[in-house]
Amino acid sequence: MEALDKFLSDFLKVMSAEARKEFKRYCLDPLFSLMHAKLETTLLTAATYFWDPQLHVFRFNYEELCPTMEEFCALYGVSPAGPFILPTPRSSYLTSFSNFFGISQQKVSILVKDHMVNLMEIATSFLAHDSKGTLNFTLTTQRALAFCLIGRFLISTGTLYVPIQICELIPFLLEHNNLIPMVLAETLNSLDKVHDNPQAPLGGSPILLQMWLLEMLNFLSPTTINPYKPQHYCCRRVELPGQFSLREWLGYFQTLSWRNIKWFVFIWGCKEQILLRTSGCAMVKLIGLRSTSFYWTSRILRQMGAMQTIPTPVVFDHSVEPVGPTMIKWA
Repeated sequence: MEALDKFLSDFLKVMSAEARKEFKRYCLDPLFSLMHAKLETTLLTAATYFWDPQLHVFRFNYEELCPTMEEFCALYGVSPAGPFILPTPRSSYLTSFSNFFGISQQKVSILVKDHMVNLMEIATSFLAHDSKGTLNFTLTTQRALAFCLIGRFLISTGTLYVPIQICELIPFLLEHNNLIPMVLAETLNSLDKVHDNPQAPLGGSPILLQMWLLEMLNFLSPTTINPYKPQHYCCRRVELPGQFSLREWLGYFQTLSWRNIKWFVFIWGCKEQILLRTSGCAMVKLIGLRSTSFYWTSRILRQMGAMQTIPTPVVFDHSVEPVGPTMIKWA
């Protein structure tokens, strides 16, 4: 992953101002700054131990939190109003991938294995520039950069291999459709997998999850910037209580109380300066790339500025379902 990050960083350095301006059409430019943020991997790993895969909340001591769609949208700097990007379930995405990059089926068979593609191979195949640093920013180059950024920082598997159907999401970005609900779904589903297998890599968007976690736990220096945008995150100091080991972080999280949590973050209100409320809706269902996810609004009302008593334990009818045509039609 470090080699890919360096490759992408070097590539962005040779992009001209005109190329960067043109690439803004893909609504991925917040990643130009966020990709340089340091991941606090020990903190993230410790937090996954406190994830409840049934209720989809982090439970620190007696406090329950879960990132909401509105909060992730605010962190990324987009409106939560939609329209949202939904996947198109198919038996095969090979033709879409071939047409997207304008390559032959033979080339596709080399790049794609079991409908997964290596991001490093995409980067080295399509993000080339000559020895003088001259970059021909063609449509294929733009698409490859968008594919790599999404696969690395938004819909990640925690490895170099990502699903090829990411290529079908990118045209919707040009229409200013919102990808973030899907990003949140992939992140929550990855937390479920890590809970079941602590050795599994954290996917979805670890950087957005970390931004959310650091803000909620008051680990970021205050900001007076208005309006606040994603690129300002890297200008703030991360003020952790110490250079904790995993065991020390686990101990810290077990002693958290409501006083340690910033329940309502003013700068996350987007332009409306208040988080949208999903009133009258017990469960928010999110559509991921291949399966759904969810969170319960009744358990996170304090994050939306409302009074709350944690509900008594009940058996919820919940599940993560495969995304198929029926689910897409419902959405």
